[in-house]
Amino acid sequence: MGFELANLIQNDLNSPHLPLIAEDCFNSLLRQSILHDEIIGDYVAITNWGILFEPNLKFNLLSLFDSFSKSHTLILVDCGQAEYDTFHLVDKRFNTALPIGNLHPYIIK
Repeated sequence: MGFELANLIQNDLNSPHLPLIAEDCFNSLLRQSILHDEIIGDYVAITNWGILFEPNLKFNLLSLFDSFSKSHTLILVDCGQAEYDTFHLVDKRFNTALPIGNLHPYIIK
């Protein structure tokens, strides 16, 4: 995710519309990455997704993940540390966390 999203937004980094552009690119990447499995149905597995925590992108990750996972299985390949109802980028010493709340993605370590 990180490499592909960075490539898509690299020419818009100074745009005042960067958050909207990045969200559109993110959603497009998700739609393009949908695979099907006989057991779990349609799914997307995301690796290297630390870029989604970038403050300049202003992503509401919980909302984005929740929205997408209503119709598809979302698999988040580990780039951090899950602890109870919070996911920490890299580990809990960093000041970057995602409150998982009612969202229950599959997190592969």
